[in-house]
Amino acid sequence: MSKQQQTVKVQDFIEFYHFYNSFVQYIIKELDDGIPKVYFAILLVLEKYGPMPISHIGDRLSITKSNMTPLIDGMEEKAFITRKASANDRRMINVVETEEGAKYISDALSKLNELLIRTDTTVTNDDALKALEAANTLQELGKRILKGKYQ
Repeated sequence: MSKQQQTVKVQDFIEFYHFYNSFVQYIIKELDDGIPKVYFAILLVLEKYGPMPISHIGDRLSITKSNMTPLIDGMEEKAFITRKASANDRRMINVVETEEGAKYISDALSKLNELLIRTDTTVTNDDALKALEAANTLQELGKRILKGKYQ
């Protein structure tokens, strides 16, 4: 593969990333519930991967630890998360989603799913499955590229 072909592929990936990011921002904006949207992203990470240290959440969302701490404090005040010592290493503090946090994310995802169904009836179930398959492929590619970073 020539260097020009590699560059085009990287450009395609970056273009896709910006489109995807814009789409996600549009969807999240539709929640309009007064909750900072970064809380939504943090809860999604916890929903998918389970309890983890603040720094690991920050790594997944590209947020520095110094910026994560006040976010986690705010989420704890809203009872979306709690901090608990790790069962494996009591020196390690994990962020854990609470029942209130799980309810918020469940309600928000339901609302967003309804919005998608309402706004674009031209998206078929087959289209959605293809998009999900593509997203899974990109996620696996990202895992291979970043191998070991989150383990």
